[in-house]
Amino acid sequence: MKIELFLILLTFFSLSFSLIAQNIKVVKEFNSSYYELKGLEVNLTSDKILIALDHQNIFTEDLSGKKIFQASPGENYFLIANFKFSNEKADYPVEIRVFDRDCKLVFPYKFFAPYDLPHSLFHLNDNALLALFDPLSFKVKLIEKESYKEIELAKDIPFEMEKASFMEINEDFLFILTPQKALDITENASNITLFKVNLQDLSTVKKELDYNSPTLLKIINDNVFISGVKFENLKPVGKTIKYDFQLNQLSLNEKIIEKLIPHGNKFYAKYFNTIYELNNDLSISIEKKLFGGERILDLAFANEKLIVVTNVSGENIIYSFLPDLRIDIKEPVDNFGINRIENFSISGNNLIIRHDSKSVKIKTNRN
Repeated sequence: MKIELFLILLTFFSLSFSLIAQNIKVVKEFNSSYYELKGLEVNLTSDKILIALDHQNIFTEDLSGKKIFQASPGENYFLIANFKFSNEKADYPVEIRVFDRDCKLVFPYKFFAPYDLPHSLFHLNDNALLALFDPLSFKVKLIEKESYKEIELAKDIPFEMEKASFMEINEDFLFILTPQKALDITENASNITLFKVNLQDLSTVKKELDYNSPTLLKIINDNVFISGVKFENLKPVGKTIKYDFQLNQLSLNEKIIEKLIPHGNKFYAKYFNTIYELNNDLSISIEKKLFGGERILDLAFANEKLIVVTNVSGENIIYSFLPDLRIDIKEPVDNFGINRIENFSISGNNLIIRHDSKSVKIKTNRN
């Protein structure tokens, strides 16, 4: 009887792994944070930058530090930021290098970041303009190859360590969504400001918003989307708003959203364990909840499938959803040595998952 039970369990687990192998294929593994951009392959480690084109190395540099990769919205430029954290309680050097799509260095920008304080947010637009926002001073720096400009958005800002600020940029405008101060759930106050900076004349517009904390700022086409939460009687009340670039409100819903992506004439969004399909006016057409304590880490579209990565009790799971949010594939990926997922991106029909300072390129066979 015990032998029969053992054989049944062995068959079940063998079949389960076989199904995983059929649905998910590891294309390549990397001992680096790996990115693909317009044919370039970028490998970042704690001591090296390596960029290849057509499998030939075209840029290599030994450089110690924590590295961050970021592309401009249209992927005309990209940056690599290197944070040289110190073991001492001292300020540390940061260098941001801006490259064009041919991997030519446009310019570097160096500065010192204060120890144990939030560092500046930074974004790059498709004109190779680098913008930095300091959430402690509310100062914006605009850096190009031949110019440097600084704007002070507000004065006499109270010092607060815990601020969830967001920044988005295109060729014409810089948007910043930030709290004035940190509030707890017992405080019912309007606390959020949306700043718009015109990158042509550096004029600024600000709009006060009725949130405790922001959760989203996103530019999509000619609109800017914001979302946040306010606590009423200790209960979270959400609101997501769509504006035009003149900050005229176009539509809204009463949902908290952490990420928003367009697809066709729809939008897909996430919050905690819920996926939303939204119409153009932000009305909800489909709402899909995941249960059992799953937390959605990220989502993206690939080959007409919505790819979602979740975590539950330390286990990572990949979903592929059909457009109507029916599950196409659901597979755990810890079997492939993927533990602490940092982020993921889509390249063609492949997922590139970065985890534990490593990366794995995965193809789902039903893509």
